[in-house]
Amino acid sequence: MKKIFILTGMIVLFINIGLAQHGWQWQHPTPQGNTLKSIIMNGTVGWAVGDLGIVIHTTNEGNNWSIVNINTKVNLNSIVMNGITNKGWIAGNEGKIFYTDNGGETWIEQNSGTAENLYSVSSVEGACTWMCGSNGIVVKTTDDGETWELFDLPYTIRFNCIDHFDCDEAWIAGEQGVIISTTDGGATWNSHPSKTSWALYSIDLVEAGYYRACGESGIIIHSTDNGNSWEVEHEELGFTLYNVDTKGIEAYAYAVGSEGTILETSDYGITWNHLNTEFNYTIFDVTWQALYHNIFAVANYGVIFKNTGFGTEFIKQNNATQHWIQSADFIDVYHGWAVGGDLLWGTNEGFILNTTDGGLHWDKQGASALLNDVDFVNANEGWAVGKNGVIIHTINSGETWNSQTSQTVSDLNSLSFVNENFGWAVGDYGKIIHTTNGGTTWASQSNPVIGNFWGVCFIDENTGWAVGDVSTILSTTNGGEDWLEQNANSSQNFRFTSVHFINKNYGWISSILGRIFKTTDGGTNWQQIEIQGLESLMSIYFVDENNGWVVGEKGTVARSGNGGFTWEYQFSNVAFNSLTSVFFIDTASGWIVGEGGTILHTSNSGGIVGVDLKESTSLFPNDYLLSQNYPNPFNPTTKIKYSIPKQSSVTIKVYDILGREIETLINKEEKAGNYEINWNASKLSSGVYFYQLKAGYYIQTKKMLLLK
Repeated sequence: MKKIFILTGMIVLFINIGLAQHGWQWQHPTPQGNTLKSIIMNGTVGWAVGDLGIVIHTTNEGNNWSIVNINTKVNLNSIVMNGITNKGWIAGNEGKIFYTDNGGETWIEQNSGTAENLYSVSSVEGACTWMCGSNGIVVKTTDDGETWELFDLPYTIRFNCIDHFDCDEAWIAGEQGVIISTTDGGATWNSHPSKTSWALYSIDLVEAGYYRACGESGIIIHSTDNGNSWEVEHEELGFTLYNVDTKGIEAYAYAVGSEGTILETSDYGITWNHLNTEFNYTIFDVTWQALYHNIFAVANYGVIFKNTGFGTEFIKQNNATQHWIQSADFIDVYHGWAVGGDLLWGTNEGFILNTTDGGLHWDKQGASALLNDVDFVNANEGWAVGKNGVIIHTINSGETWNSQTSQTVSDLNSLSFVNENFGWAVGDYGKIIHTTNGGTTWASQSNPVIGNFWGVCFIDENTGWAVGDVSTILSTTNGGEDWLEQNANSSQNFRFTSVHFINKNYGWISSILGRIFKTTDGGTNWQQIEIQGLESLMSIYFVDENNGWVVGEKGTVARSGNGGFTWEYQFSNVAFNSLTSVFFIDTASGWIVGEGGTILHTSNSGGIVGVDLKESTSLFPNDYLLSQNYPNPFNPTTKIKYSIPKQSSVTIKVYDILGREIETLINKEEKAGNYEINWNASKLSSGVYFYQLKAGYYIQTKKMLLLK
């Protein structure tokens, strides 16, 4: 058996709970809404970790949680914390390992010696620590991570979970029902028939020779003879179990998984009973609270469940909604509304959220149906539209809402009011309706298409646009008495998801597959612009002719400072949730809403001010960075500095003000470090140009001025 010993290079990372409020910050749910993968509770103190480097901490039995910054954005999959020694480890993607020896006051990044994803960590008081992950990776340390031993196993499958008693005996489970173990510290490994070929995601070594594992198709298997033989204890199609936890030698155990599944047994697994949960969350981990009888579980959307002992109900710790938020509207930096509902599970539940303090607190009201859009014309009066033609109206800031008759049962997807009287709503099957009296009556308007409409925007009582399926754009100059088709000049039949105009000339459309369309002449001509990544874009908003934002799937946020010709990705703080709507009061203050109850806020345009490399003393940067060129303005040469934190494929290109590529300055694989290049623009004429860095997932664009 080949073993490789890796010396550890350590970087001390300090907890920073009071982070500066820059970029995009979570307002709902609190403290954050990314998926949580693992939780550990030692008395009143607890930790949970999850996607996008999230670490949260509680000191009062989970009543309140705070975000802890350990300076990583990779997904974190598993955490252990020893209550006596205060030593703990976190295992994450890309071979990331973090260690603490002071109860989490400081965290140290350790070198695992692998770039494989690490999915599980197991640690025993006074003994060694084991981890396992993708491509059959297994690592172990006997010196608190100063060195890690890397095992060369004859497996290429994903190992999902590991548990152990001491430095000699460890058990691993993974894909294809594989279970392996070692009793000699990893020198040799034995395979054990598990009676299943389903992937196993959790293994739990209980006292007195009783072991359990669980996985796909609701499978739970157990051994009563120290793992020598395994029997199927439970199997149920329709969901996957991600974790099982047994309370010592007692009969009590819990298993959790997809579709909101929580199973409990009190008779050593003879029967497993389903418990009810509010929503179809994916629950990834469950743990008994050391020193107490409480049980905790964590799930997607940042959800944490807790019960007060076996047989009691699991209560969601955060009372925020985890349904989809479809739209938000603000009238100033304090007063705003957001609407949404149960998009996926068919209950037609809707809700309205309201804030009077800029989103620090949100109050919730129920609604009769899923709501898709909301629009307020002043502090008191607003409308919302939604499923089955629902329209509701308020004249008291949303304290009460009254139904209006829409004359349709088609879903209404978007609305636009220009004052207290004139408004339009659009929806499925080509439906366009209009009111001239604040919604007391609504009337249908005819149009030349029958496809679904997803966005509408009016700038006055006469001038407006509607967009929808198959690259449809309609415009009107007489309040909708006549709707005329405009040519999108699109490369294919995209679904247009939103439209926004700031005046009669300047307008933008978002669409699927990362496409944006821009006009400067009211839609007579449209230009197609592609955003790198091709994620579907759901909403676009501009505050003036230059500054705009677009949001979409998988936490996508991009900003343009040149009217939409080029776009710069922003870090949204969201791992995978789809973002459905973006709204800005001015160039600084904005909000984004989306899947899982997501509400994000920025007070500085969503951007983070970069560090000047001349002032940086770090040999290896912590993040990607593109600095402003120097000098700027320039003639004819300028310097461009950039940083990359790890080896990446790097390109830097120059574009003119129309978005046309001028020159490629860099296109190669580069190691982590700080770089500087010189650009000579002697062959170009004076004007504004843009330079863009692409490295890994990172894309940033900056403007420069050539003056001759």
